[in-house]
Amino acid sequence: GIVGRTRVHNPASNAVVTSGAGLRYDAWPWKPISFGANAGATFGSTERSGGEVKLRALSLGASAGWRPLETERFGITTSLGAGISHVTIEGTSNDEDIGSASVSGVTAYTRLVITPSLRAGHFEFGLPLEVGYLFRAPRGEVLDDDESPVQLDGIAAGLGLAVSFGWSPRSDARQTANSPRSRR
Repeated sequence: GIVGRTRVHNPASNAVVTSGAGLRYDAWPWKPISFGANAGATFGSTERSGGEVKLRALSLGASAGWRPLETERFGITTSLGAGISHVTIEGTSNDEDIGSASVSGVTAYTRLVITPSLRAGHFEFGLPLEVGYLFRAPRGEVLDDDESPVQLDGIAAGLGLAVSFGWSPRSDARQTANSPRSRR
């Protein structure tokens, strides 16, 4: 599936808003349980008194999910994911006498995602609600600035839109098609 999302990082102090997109794959070896992999890119920027700070994060991870509620058209999936992120913070100065710099590094993340979804045929449309934590990542500090550093690490909350496509029929649909009543 494809996921587009907006996240608010560090909502308690100097929040930074990012937007991004990702790809995910979920396999359902048992009807209520899934295992998956995902990759994504997140972008954002914020203004400081001395210029603009741009943020990027590229992520790769895995997840395990459980579907506690499923009907023919509606479902809710809860998943826990973890992985690694490459974070880059790049500052651009407004003053020619002050240089610009960037910093990057690799860190880990973890996320809890609850996704209510609607299904239509092989397509599923979801609204992922997430809360997560990005472990110690590079921070951008502006010299002679009283504001706190620009950072993505810490707590993040997000909302997204997901569109998924399933290649094979759902197990409940196969059981119905093979039941004695459906063959009559």
